[in-house]
Amino acid sequence: MQDPAFRQALQWAVDKEKIVAIAYSGEALPADTIINRDFYAKTADYQWTPPADQACTFDLEEAKAALYAAGCTDGDGHGTREYKGKDIKLRFFAPSSSPAYPCCAKLITGWF
Repeated sequence: MQDPAFRQALQWAVDKEKIVAIAYSGEALPADTIINRDFYAKTADYQWTPPADQACTFDLEEAKAALYAAGCTDGDGHGTREYKGKDIKLRFFAPSSSPAYPCCAKLITGWF
């Protein structure tokens, strides 16, 4: 997770619109940066939206290409990508304080 190219590749594999539709029943906005739109409702809004040419939308083919470009390939053909010769294994934690969080985790895990 320390490689920015790997993290950006994963961004292409997250369907933020579907997360809003399923996990939040349409009652949210897709997160496009670490600070969501309207987070600072009573003060200045510090949210920044990336320009369209820099935004990562949901595109599994782009995610695959970005992973390949980051050096994450399935060199031995067993179905798991490797990074620097080791299988990539991600552990995904989601709090249970909101019913939306486990739902989001299931969706994202499926895309990854």
